Amino acid sequence: KRGLRYPLINELRLAFSPKGDLGWAEIQAAWSQVAQLLLFMNLQLKEWRLIPLTTCAKIIHEKRVYNLGKDMPSMAGALKALIRMLQHTNPSLPFPITDQNIGDVAIAMLPNTDHPGWSRVVHYLACNLKHLSDAVSQERRNKLQALLL
Repeated sequence: KRGLRYPLINELRLAFSPKGDLGWAEIQAAWSQVAQLLLFMNLQLKEWRLIPLTTCAKIIHEKRVYNLGKDMPSMAGALKALIRMLQHTNPSLPFPITDQNIGDVAIAMLPNTDHPGWSRVVHYLACNLKHLSDAVSQERRNKLQALLL
């Protein structure tokens, strides 16, 4: 079954690297959906820019460009940048984010070749994104209900 080992966004599998029938095209499209979600939730911070290109979503911070889904070395840097960006959003995430960690994974020291470690990072990010999406949706519902009353 699709997505048994991968978190899904709009039926696309989120992953760090290709494996089996999962290729870069699907990984790139999935991370582009993440960038679009963050833009929709208005979680983009002033010093960060998100560009949700289908072929390779980009994160820009301090004139440095990080590519989500281009290749494994790029993915490591891009996921670290995404985690740093999300660190400033919500203090009550299911997998807390610090400068060095997401949950129990020390991302600063995580080598590109540690596929199980990066897989955990992707799963933790997916859980945190779901949490943020639910919180933003609830906040918007509350505002809408207040306007209608």
